Amino acid sequence: TWKLDQWGAWFNAWLRYYTHYADWTAASADHPEYFLADDVHLSLTGNRAYAELMVATVADACLPAAP
Repeated sequence: TWKLDQWGAWFNAWLRYYTHYADWTAASADHPEYFLADDVHLSLTGNRAYAELMVATVADACLPAAP
């Protein structure tokens, strides 16, 4: 399926490059209010939560590496 192909591509990137993963699937799992009635597109609340996840992930990526 496309999800398995997507995970394979991400895994290969993790092996080659310095990457961070923002796990939107986990972050949104118990939050149906993040989605519109079609369960695909984000609501205003979902957009905010997604943006906060991106900011947190980028901030984490910018931290200096542990010695």
